[in-house]
Amino acid sequence: MFGFGARVGVPLACNTCRPSKTSVCKGGALLGCDETASPTTLPCASGCTDGDTVCNTCKPNARISCDVNKNLVACDDTGKKMVAISCAPGICLPEKLDCSLCMPGLLRCGAAGIEICDAAGAWMPQTACPFGCKDGKCAPCTPGAKRCEGGGIQTCGDAGWGPPAACTFGCTVGKTECNPCTASTKKCESSTNQESTCATDSSGWGTPTACTYGCENATRCRVCSPGAKRCSGGNAETCNGQGSAWTSTPCGGAGCNGTSFNCNVCKPGEKSCGDGTASVRTCNSDGSGYLSNVEACAAPVLYVDRMTHGSASCTSAQCSVKCDGSYTRCRVGGKLACRPETRPNYCGCYKCEGWANPDCQKSYFCLLAAAENVERVVGDVVETLSVFISCDPASGAGSRKVWLADESGKATTREAPKWAADIMKERYTCGKEVTGEEPEGQ
Repeated sequence: MFGFGARVGVPLACNTCRPSKTSVCKGGALLGCDETASPTTLPCASGCTDGDTVCNTCKPNARISCDVNKNLVACDDTGKKMVAISCAPGICLPEKLDCSLCMPGLLRCGAAGIEICDAAGAWMPQTACPFGCKDGKCAPCTPGAKRCEGGGIQTCGDAGWGPPAACTFGCTVGKTECNPCTASTKKCESSTNQESTCATDSSGWGTPTACTYGCENATRCRVCSPGAKRCSGGNAETCNGQGSAWTSTPCGGAGCNGTSFNCNVCKPGEKSCGDGTASVRTCNSDGSGYLSNVEACAAPVLYVDRMTHGSASCTSAQCSVKCDGSYTRCRVGGKLACRPETRPNYCGCYKCEGWANPDCQKSYFCLLAAAENVERVVGDVVETLSVFISCDPASGAGSRKVWLADESGKATTREAPKWAADIMKERYTCGKEVTGEEPEGQ
């Protein structure tokens, strides 16, 4: 009988090992026995664990690669398997087989401002932030800081400048508080009768000054005392009811009275035409009115038809006569009259000798001053008429005409009947013509 492992025709000897298909790790290699009972050694590139029958899959705790998700692939501490280790917040760097500190391109707030993660996964300074940094962004302002913007005060918060809070009097750029007043405006304190002016930069109210006439309103002093009067520049001025201004009344050439502070009615001693009347008046010594001795302007002397044909007037403080229509002025015995323009060489003064109206009414032909009665007997009836007779001495006796009188005894333009005219012509003849004075220029 053959013993264990004996081969026919081979010298007998003990086997070095027991043939087996299983190798066992020892000293970092797999030791085994092949079918000829010869020892075998299988090196393990990543080593093995004593007693194990297989080599390690990887070197324990060794870093192997970066996967597609940027994780670090490493061997576990047993060497049996590879595991993915997250590199968050960084990524796996293939060239270093290590995790970066950050994700390239990522921003964060550093001590001096914004920092950026570079391609190597290291934080590098990018932007300085003078007001600090938050969430990877520079703060636009210092939290809690204030500024003037858009007429109001803005306060800096976590999100930046907030909406402006309105200021009653606005605010000044560069300052952090609302203005206490509007530049150059005024205020008046009625309790103290003092006025103050706001500084030109709206920084506050200036030193108050006393109001001589009190406060007009809440914004300024009165300019004058309501109702007060004065003379200024030849005009009379009165302070209005609010005391805000002087109301001026031009006094013209008459001037302003320094006692009453009213405009003079006239200039002392100056002559002028009366209001609405043909008269000349003289101003009294203080200009407050006119003297009582008014000079009435005389009307032009009567014409033959008992009419003046003009009217008295006052022009440039002098009496004058204004003639009607086709009549022009002339002077008779120192008095003004109106003559027809058809009588250029006579002012209308003739002497009708033997007439009842010897001065001829200062007219250019003769007319009785009053009607006379003429009578005739017709059968048993006595007929009586009241008549006037007129005559133009320049034309002679043939110019005599007899006119009927009306019920009031005034001459009319109706000629008397021939019998009455004959009687009157026997009583009166035309007088001698007397040349009048030269006509006065218009």
